[in-house]
Amino acid sequence: MKYLKYFENLENIDFSNQNLTTLKGKNIHKHVEGSFYCNNNQLTSLEFCPEQVDGDFNCYNNILTSLEFCPEYVGGYFYCSYNELTSLKYCPKTIDGDFSCRNNQLTSLEFCPEYVGGYFYCS
Repeated sequence: MKYLKYFENLENIDFSNQNLTTLKGKNIHKHVEGSFYCNNNQLTSLEFCPEQVDGDFNCYNNILTSLEFCPEYVGGYFYCSYNELTSLKYCPKTIDGDFSCRNNQLTSLEFCPEYVGGYFYCS
């Protein structure tokens, strides 16, 4: 029971579906204990994102061309699908859940995570 109570109180940050072009000024902490969502926007950069996300990180369906500034560690899944990425450079080294980078402009899997605890989607 104690374990479940901990996860009920985690802070999730949700900036999805807000037509954002930047995360500047959103006062985002460097460490997010829950999940972080910035999907379905018009983001061109992940600048101002947290450095560590203990839950899921979702930045799919933006117009990102780079993963620079994304978290270094993600404890859940990491979805960066449906962007304009040509490289996985700056990708987190450790993703404890699924990793999805499908529907981008990737020409190589160089720089992919060193560890993915779940499924790896790259179609």
